[in-house]
Amino acid sequence: MGNKPQKLKKSNKEVKSLMEATKFTLDELTALHSQFLGIRGGADDTKGDPMINRKEFQIALGSRSSFFVDRIFNLFDTDNDGKIKFEEFARGIALLAKGTYAQKLKFSFDIYDISAVGHIDKTALRKMLTESLKENNVPLSAAQIDSLVDSTFEEADLNKDGVIDFKEYTAMVNKHRAMLDHLDLNVTDMIKEAHYAAAAAASAGGGGAGGAAGAGSRKK
Repeated sequence: MGNKPQKLKKSNKEVKSLMEATKFTLDELTALHSQFLGIRGGADDTKGDPMINRKEFQIALGSRSSFFVDRIFNLFDTDNDGKIKFEEFARGIALLAKGTYAQKLKFSFDIYDISAVGHIDKTALRKMLTESLKENNVPLSAAQIDSLVDSTFEEADLNKDGVIDFKEYTAMVNKHRAMLDHLDLNVTDMIKEAHYAAAAAASAGGGGAGGAAGAGSRKK
């Protein structure tokens, strides 16, 4: 069966509730749903609502780092069941696309707070920097990464207790707001991608829309 995008219905109670929570229009939610099914590989008609697993999420992000993917995946997977439902997907994308500065700031902090303890230590920052540099093909030695970690703590760890708490992290990001640029998504581009995928599927006689599996275009 082809992966033809399904038009969501505003009359559906769950869809209406999701529109209110995410501030997405019906067209935006429909486009996201098409993207979601593309990541999933198509609707699962036999087992209820389709869900995205970690591997599918990693492929969609085009990420080589399973560690980095896990950080984002865990923040999307709000019920911690190891899979992402469409509602979780839409809410996660909504935060990145339409969230406030404060919401994105907290999301960014949570990515670095690997152990979910309310602060970032040097081990966590070193791990995140290492994975981020690897993901972006930036060749830095261990010594250079350590130097970067030390300089970050010198600036951000204001009370010198060896960790960066949320208040200190906020102060640092307020001075370097470009740190949040990677958390912006352009949903308009995602809608265009969904329409192109639908047209391609139709011209191919209802073939799969795996090419629309990207999680979204970054805002330029």
